[in-house]
Amino acid sequence: MFRMTKQTDYGIVLLTRFASAPMGQVHTARDLSEETLLPLPMVSKILKVLGRYGLLVSHRGVKGGYSLARRPEQITMIDIVGALEGPVAITECSLERPGACTQEPLCPVRTHWQRINQVVRDALAGLTLAEMTQPLPASHGTRVMLETVELSSAAARGNGHGHTPAPSSELAPAALATLPASPSPVALLNGGC
Repeated sequence: MFRMTKQTDYGIVLLTRFASAPMGQVHTARDLSEETLLPLPMVSKILKVLGRYGLLVSHRGVKGGYSLARRPEQITMIDIVGALEGPVAITECSLERPGACTQEPLCPVRTHWQRINQVVRDALAGLTLAEMTQPLPASHGTRVMLETVELSSAAARGNGHGHTPAPSSELAPAALATLPASPSPVALLNGGC
């Protein structure tokens, strides 16, 4: 299953707290832990990592803590995920490192995985921290759900296992129309938070 770690999920939650506050406001790990109900050791660890990657600035002293290094509009989800997870790569060959996979010379789907990886990277790069603090319109979740159903159906049809599921057009339109709104695509990547 493709899933980000809790550390990344929590890191995004913490950064949205920074982004929702006035620019330059200093937050302590303890305050953030209490506000978000996340464990203090995990919060401290995440803040240090985000500081090392230049997303937060560390302030020392009695009134010390952390603040955003850039405006929320200038920080993208790919920046955050890259800092907490490393490079976005669905498969070994998605990293574009020749020879990373022993199957590379014979693999008929390598370029397709690279294409899928690029779509994920583009989606993360196209979403800013500022946008993560804003609620989505109710209709957006339904559209995402429908697109997910269509993509899942298309992927399943080309699954290479010898069976072909019904095309998405055969799904009951009435059933699709009644699907509940779902979280944003990034929230889906975050495990639905």
